[in-house]
Amino acid sequence: MLEVCSQDALAAFENILKCFEGIKQRHNHNFEIQDLVLRIPHTRAATNELRRFIEYLFETEPLKLGKGLRKAERAYIRNGDRITKPSYISRVRSYQDFSKRTKLVSTIDQIKSVARVFCEEPNASYHVISIFRPIDLLEKFRPGYVPCVICADFKYRDKKLVAKFFFRSCDAFNLLPFDLFYCTSLAEQLLDQIIMDGFRGKIELSQVMFWFSRIFVSRFDRGNRQPMIRKIESFKTAHGIVGQRSRRILKRLRPLG
Repeated sequence: MLEVCSQDALAAFENILKCFEGIKQRHNHNFEIQDLVLRIPHTRAATNELRRFIEYLFETEPLKLGKGLRKAERAYIRNGDRITKPSYISRVRSYQDFSKRTKLVSTIDQIKSVARVFCEEPNASYHVISIFRPIDLLEKFRPGYVPCVICADFKYRDKKLVAKFFFRSCDAFNLLPFDLFYCTSLAEQLLDQIIMDGFRGKIELSQVMFWFSRIFVSRFDRGNRQPMIRKIESFKTAHGIVGQRSRRILKRLRPLG
């Protein structure tokens, strides 16, 4: 198991790209690492530098992460399922499940459901959001249809909330920065909902963790890895100059309601 600790989401993107230096293990067309754990201490500014870097990148090289952005929007922003990927946000905010007790199909807003139970039993160990469904294996249109992020678990200990996201697979070059941004946004939404529901204890989101059962760089993107690392380093050196961007590339999650 490989463990990576980074100070923020942009540093995490850079550090994981560096992990592929010298990786020779290939599966199909991909260079992969199995069982990688990423830890990012949380502040409300944890994803700001990443968002600003993506906006900077799209102004200078709009095609560099365009494929990843389109895939991320289909998963985290749009409500309808596509042939290539189901809508993650629909499963988080309107998950349909059959109840054996009522014999009815219920539509569950998992953010609100977890927040409600959390307020009643904050120290419980079942504050879980599910995205993968077993039926996905039977109804997939293509192998990549099965959600990459399987579930999220939230633990509250010592007045601190830790969010843990579990991935079956992740494209480190094209999709990792968007997964970091949107998963952290989901954790922040849960924290906001818990506070809105009247939780009286002290609480802060202290850390966001990501467990990648498999994370990879495609052989088609292998040559782009080092230029991307240099681009990140160049941005961090000059971020005071390029930090003020008017174009917002990353759309916000559906607001709580």
